[in-house]
Parts: sequence; C-alpha cells; structure tokens
Amino acid sequence: DEEFSETLAFIRQCGFSFLHVFPYSLRKGTAAEQLPDHCAPEIKKERAAVCLALSDRLYESYVRSMTGHEVQILMETETRGYSSEYIDAVLDKPYRKGCIVRAVITGYENGAALAEGRGYLETE
Repeated sequence: DEEFSETLAFIRQCGFSFLHVFPYSLRKGTAAEQLPDHCAPEIKKERAAVCLALSDRLYESYVRSMTGHEVQILMETETRGYSSEYIDAVLDKPYRKGCIVRAVITGYENGAALAEGRGYLETE
C-alpha cells in the first residue's frame, strides 16, 4: 500500500497528461516471478481503477490547460479527431474525414476537448 501511494504521488508530480493502465500479469520463467509479495488479483483490479480515475483527472486538467491554444486535428469522423498532442477533440462543425484541421481548444466535456474549427491545414 505504501509503494502504491508513492507511485500515485510520483505520477501526480510528473504531470502526465494521461496514463496507459493495465494490471501486471505474472509470467512463469521471468525474473519477476521470483519477486516477493505479489498482489492478489482483486487488489490489482482496484489499483488499476484508481489509476484510471487519476488518468481521467490528469487528462481533463491537461485539456483545460490547452484552452485557447491552436492545434492541428486529424479528423477521424466528420466532427471528431485527435490532435498531434493526442487530444481527443469534438469540433463545432463538420470537416472531411482524413483531413487535418486547424482548431482552437475551447473547453472540455464528456471526456473530450471541445474545439472551434479554423479551416483545413494548408499543405504545400
């Protein structure tokens, strides 16, 4: 429990924008198999949930810190895509799927950035 608390404090200190969380699976024949004090599966599941909740808060904080910044968004649908900073963004109007759009982050709602489209990225 103490090491897990230290891990959470370290994650907060680093200022990550989000986390990729998965429970560790013990594998036979690995050096980790020899380590003492393996966690029970229910503890792993609980800790993963805590980390995912922390990740959600970190991501929201990061996206909100980007409010007012212009980003480039690769459109995956007509109104949603990902920026080069890996921000999941919902745009205010439709654009062609597969295109890159200039947009300004305007807020955060339901796990995604809200963005105002500023037109297609001009390419040479």
